[in-house]
Amino acid sequence: MSKTYKCNIRRTIYKLALALKDISSAELTCKGFKIAILASDEKISHEVNYAFMTAITTCYARPFVDNKSTGVLQKHWRKFTDRRLQETHDLIMKARHEVYAHSDSKIARLFIVPAGAMMRGAGRTAPRSSWFFETYEFPPDAIMNIHDCCIDLKQRLETEVSRLVDELCASGGTPETEFELKGGIEGETVRTSDDDITLH
Repeated sequence: MSKTYKCNIRRTIYKLALALKDISSAELTCKGFKIAILASDEKISHEVNYAFMTAITTCYARPFVDNKSTGVLQKHWRKFTDRRLQETHDLIMKARHEVYAHSDSKIARLFIVPAGAMMRGAGRTAPRSSWFFETYEFPPDAIMNIHDCCIDLKQRLETEVSRLVDELCASGGTPETEFELKGGIEGETVRTSDDDITLH
């Protein structure tokens, strides 16, 4: 195994392991949100929903958006054989871009309620001037779909990281004790089991 190829494997392992860390965080936050929903006697407020979904979509989407450290995951990682999971993935990314990581004025619409005006859905007039945002949010039952997306990605990432770690350790020249993974040459390409990964 050439020195360049070995450096590429190191770089790819780091990239995929970091993605796995983010996806695992999103999965655990889904579990926390589900616990909060089950523990609540009332409907989860918009503020709580927004807080959880910001954390979930930010962690989930991080490996799929451009960054200066490792670059985005290749296209095959965002493909799912299950249509339900594919639609969920696409919705997560859309929501991340429009609502949770950025503020799209066409999506996050601000309404002003003057004092004395009829309050929407309240059946009474506003005692004082106020305002509210209207945007879309994930219903609580969508959390299981997001959780399943995370599980699917985790399994695939874990399999590939394990394969590459085994290949690196079997190549020779690595310590026999625990060591920090370092190295990697930007702009090179390494062959994985089902695609070429270009290192950014």
